[in-house]
Parts: sequence; C-alpha cells; structure tokens
Amino acid sequence: MFETIDDYREIDMELPVLDESGKITVATTQQSIAMSHFPRLSALAEEHGDWPSNWNEFADMAPTTEGWLLYGHTHQDVPDGTDPRSVNVGLDAWDFKPVSEQQILAWLVSRCADQSK
Repeated sequence: MFETIDDYREIDMELPVLDESGKITVATTQQSIAMSHFPRLSALAEEHGDWPSNWNEFADMAPTTEGWLLYGHTHQDVPDGTDPRSVNVGLDAWDFKPVSEQQILAWLVSRCADQSK
C-alpha cells in the first residue's frame, strides 16, 4: 500500500557532493533527489537505441531537473542513467527485482567515481 502515487516527487537523501565539474568529492550531505517515471526531458529527445520511439508523447511529463534523478519508463536492461546524476530504477535494469535505497546509493557513488577518473 502506498501513501501517495505521484508523477514527480523529491525526497532528501545523504548523497555525494559533486564539484563544479560534476566529479564526486569525499563529502556527503543531505540532498534532494527527484523521482519520476520518465528520464529528463533533455535525455528523452536523445537517441538511446532501445528507448521508445514515441518519446515525444511523454515530453510534457518528463522532469527538467538538473539534480539527482531516479526514473523508469525506458525499459533499458541496465541501470546506467543518461548522465552520472541519474539512474534507471526500472525492474528491467535490476534483474526484475525491486532495487533498494542502498543499491541506488552505491550505484550513484560508483558511477560518479567512474566519471571522475
């Protein structure tokens, strides 16, 4: 049972601090993380192979946030988001099992660390 069902929601999580170039630092802090069924609007318009071809039908529902983002909809079979600050949390990307907050955080930290190399 859910308290609410929202198209878009933001929550606070303890997340890595990124420097001005988007690379991870050793610091963490409470930060807002967006949750949406859809990836960022800017990412929907890009070519991503197996993404639905009818992306433009959903453009008005896609978030424009620049911050951390959890999304689904794309049916990608990997959690790799469209940038280091997003992650696909759809079941397709996680062996058809729900993904935990700890898994999401570990994935975000490792992806940001990879980007800083």
